[in-house]
Amino acid sequence: MSTTFVPGRLMASGWRAWSELVSVTAGWRACWADLDGWHQATHLPRACPWTSTLWAWTPDETIMIRARVNRDVDNDEATVVMAWLSTDPAASVPAGWRDDGELEVRVQTGIEWPGPSGGDTSRVKIRWGTQAWGAQRWRIYDVLGGMPVTLVSASTNSDRRAQAAAGTPA
Repeated sequence: MSTTFVPGRLMASGWRAWSELVSVTAGWRACWADLDGWHQATHLPRACPWTSTLWAWTPDETIMIRARVNRDVDNDEATVVMAWLSTDPAASVPAGWRDDGELEVRVQTGIEWPGPSGGDTSRVKIRWGTQAWGAQRWRIYDVLGGMPVTLVSASTNSDRRAQAAAGTPA
């Protein structure tokens, strides 16, 4: 595993509606675990999972969100509390969010997770829609100081090829 340290900006939202999280993360990648197993997708579901911690990130992995779901079973409303991390110094703080300012972030590359054609995933229930996907490369972002929190992002081999072709770091 490789480790680097980068400056980051951590913002916290307090409780927000599930629909706001879905709107904010349109076009992002996401993963979450719920009662149906582990999910990865290019968007969050319109209906909130019953229980979950989830992560979402922009395609260039410069902005990430970690959210915890709170679903009210009596009226089927869902709220999430979100931590928003940006490693882009030019990123603006969303209106109404607390800004913890610039903090140090430890970025570690996690162990690659092989896809259905790249290894044995029989012990893990993975849902990735109908897309074929290659090995997963996970990045783990640990915010040091302020409000300590860990966020993650993942990319596939095809994501990294597309980033290389566009001249952006993978």
